Amino acid sequence: GGGSLHSEERRRFRGEWQNRQPTKIRVVFPSLIWRGKDVLVVNKPADWICSASDVDKKKGRPLDPNEKCSSKGFRILEDMLQYKFADREKKYIHWWIQLMHDLDHKAYPNLFDENQNYGLCHRLDRETSGTVLVGLTQLARQQMRECFH
Repeated sequence: GGGSLHSEERRRFRGEWQNRQPTKIRVVFPSLIWRGKDVLVVNKPADWICSASDVDKKKGRPLDPNEKCSSKGFRILEDMLQYKFADREKKYIHWWIQLMHDLDHKAYPNLFDENQNYGLCHRLDRETSGTVLVGLTQLARQQMRECFH
């Protein structure tokens, strides 16, 4: 004895733990609240990440290689909507924004520019849900950012 689990009980417990099915998580996706000529208002659910690529680059920090939409193989919005995200797997808000714009770099270069933080005018913490402003152009982003400072 000694109060510890017998080895066969320990093995059984360990086996049960290892054979557990991964819990299915329900992903809440961002949604568009309002669209202007050069501005988007997006609802960011909790657990989605607002990148800080512009700050990271200025400070010489390496960017997360998974920040690119292509790192997940997403080519259309439906790819992301069908993807089975694991619990706490990173989900960047700019992926949804870029896919909503058909990954059109030419028409919306600001949404793909790391130096413009993918158009995000401000950030919310990962755990926080709320409204995020997105500048479709550099000028729109700059003007909105001035309102925060």
